[in-house]
Amino acid sequence: ILMLTEDGVVEGDMDDLLEAEQELQEACQLLNEYAVRERDGETMGLLFKRKVQNSVEDCEDAIHDAESKLKDMAS
Repeated sequence: ILMLTEDGVVEGDMDDLLEAEQELQEACQLLNEYAVRERDGETMGLLFKRKVQNSVEDCEDAIHDAESKLKDMAS
């Protein structure tokens, strides 16, 4: 998404795509934080792991939404 240029893209489509990207970032924030902590070898409590686990479905939904918008723009 970040690599797209606005050349040849309808303004409304770009707005929709940027909104989907923002929603993806928000929905996947805990999962991204988990990945960074694991990479850095940090320990994580059960409560944090549970929050991450509970956020995965929303993250997946946001990914699918962004992918759908990208496909729509490509066609």
